[in-house]
Amino acid sequence: MQASNPQSDVEKAATINVQETKAPQEHSVSTKADSTSNDKPNRVDTWYLWEIGGIIGSAACICAIIGLLASLNGKKLPVWGATTPEKIVGGTSIPSKTVNVTLNSVISWISTVGKIAILIPITKGLGQLKWVWFAEKERQLADLETFDGATRGLTGSAKLLWKLRGRQFAVIGAIAMILALGFDPFIQNLVHYDTVYMPDPDRPSSIVTANEFDIPEPFGQLGSNAKGRIQSGMYSVSSSLRVPTYSCDTGNCTWIGYNTLGVGVHCADLTSDLVRTCSNDTALQNSVMGAPCNYRLPNGMNLGSDDGHNVFAVNLSRTSIKYSNYSNPLTLVQTIGAFNNEYINASAQVLAAECVLFPAIKKLNSSVGQWYLDNVDPNALVSTSTFTGDYYVEQEISMYDNYTYTSALDDRASAGYHLSSEKHPGINGQTTYSMSNKVVIGVQRYMKTLFQGFVRGNGPSNFTYVAEENAGGSSDALQFLVDPSAGGNCRDSTFFGEFNGSTSVQCTMESISIALTLWMRDSQMTAMVPGDQAAMLNATTGNTIAPITQVNVTWWWISLPIVIWLCSVVMLIGTAYKTKKAHLYNWRTSPLAMAFMQLGREEKQAFTGHGLTEDGLIRRAELMKVQLKVQDGEDILMKKSA
Repeated sequence: MQASNPQSDVEKAATINVQETKAPQEHSVSTKADSTSNDKPNRVDTWYLWEIGGIIGSAACICAIIGLLASLNGKKLPVWGATTPEKIVGGTSIPSKTVNVTLNSVISWISTVGKIAILIPITKGLGQLKWVWFAEKERQLADLETFDGATRGLTGSAKLLWKLRGRQFAVIGAIAMILALGFDPFIQNLVHYDTVYMPDPDRPSSIVTANEFDIPEPFGQLGSNAKGRIQSGMYSVSSSLRVPTYSCDTGNCTWIGYNTLGVGVHCADLTSDLVRTCSNDTALQNSVMGAPCNYRLPNGMNLGSDDGHNVFAVNLSRTSIKYSNYSNPLTLVQTIGAFNNEYINASAQVLAAECVLFPAIKKLNSSVGQWYLDNVDPNALVSTSTFTGDYYVEQEISMYDNYTYTSALDDRASAGYHLSSEKHPGINGQTTYSMSNKVVIGVQRYMKTLFQGFVRGNGPSNFTYVAEENAGGSSDALQFLVDPSAGGNCRDSTFFGEFNGSTSVQCTMESISIALTLWMRDSQMTAMVPGDQAAMLNATTGNTIAPITQVNVTWWWISLPIVIWLCSVVMLIGTAYKTKKAHLYNWRTSPLAMAFMQLGREEKQAFTGHGLTEDGLIRRAELMKVQLKVQDGEDILMKKSA
């Protein structure tokens, strides 16, 4: 019986027989491709177009992510999507549908493309450096698998790093492959979202303003609404009566730098202008109460009595002492008097004041909501809305009071106040404002009815409040000026004090100016259909402050993708240089180069055994040291060095 071949049946099955047409002529030393060969490399391979495309593509993706996030950083999270229209199919109504695309998904798509592109020069570079590694000198054949595994992920790259230990350029590619595992997480961590309060342009807000103002009442008269506004400015404790009509669905809104027609006020202390005259009657001088005195201003206004019992007087008809530059103002109020005195003598503390109310264009900042109280100007008006409970803050930025008045005894259109602020337009572009003559005459007459008169002291805490223009003969307004502590908005003011708004006269006039301004603004409200909610005929839009999702970017997370990209650039340049130096073709990761690769006859015979299992092949490869050879420009050989 013939002896059996020592080669196992499994090994026989793995043998590939190739019919050779001619005996090869081996070039044992040179690895350079034969120049006479008909092999003409593709430009894509020769010029590294895939690698260059990967570098450009990955750079474009990284720049796209940076540009997108830079444009959204600190802004509201955008909502992208499309809505399909509602349609009827077969008699059945199919509602519209909205498909949204999130920012995270867009970033994920871009980063996925970028990662694929950035790995092209790295994996192809590692594949090519594998051939360079074997072309340099004899290596263990097992290194072939180590290099090949490095192109596939973390484990193979770690093995290659351990194998090379920095001795070959391929370590850069191995490091880049390991770092690439963090590409997507680092990109995703670039952006995070915070809930913040910011202006929401999709939610408009408005506040009522006045440009032109007229009333329907007969000439020279005010309606109950106007009278109620003026009296509420004095008597009401509720700050809600100082809040104009506004629309703010979040309860936090701002209106910055808007103009409205209103009423301004200035007050001055005239005490230094008073001239005192006292009785020369010896008997009165020696009496317990002393000689009575009268006080007079330069324009002739005085307490109106020589018996000393007129303790307070208000006049709205005299010429101005401090504010003569205001022609025919809405109201000019002058007061002389003493607080809690039943008798005026030489020792009484008497004060005099003058306040003027005039038409003005007010430039205001307004805001609604608790949000703004922490940083509110101490001089700003803070009120509470009756309807919403929101805090309303109003701050006067400036006031334009250069008006002209056209006098008339009727309500002709040309008469009244006219203001123009070409140099100070509001945010809505309005520059001209007007107040009808009916309003002017009506307010002037009603204010006289309220305030003109005097107060007589009849004994301790016994006073008579005489209204000269009031048919009823009594004036609650005079009582309020003399004793503001009884209640109302000026209850914390005093009759005496520094003339900076703390006195009752000044506080009352300021409250009335606010009430008149609010009356003019709220008169712009009208119901288009009876029973409907009132609409604003004239309003200024503002910013609605709403809780929104804000995009915030932490830029240092982009550092890893940039480092990986730089590694890919270095890999391309280094691989191209080493390939040219070794005179090799660009086989990169091509499996065809593996398929056409042959072991020399001596190498095959030198290491037999170990079988064809994976472990057996690895063992045989570890025992075999070979060098890459190119034979006749046709064959790829792994042989021992000659």
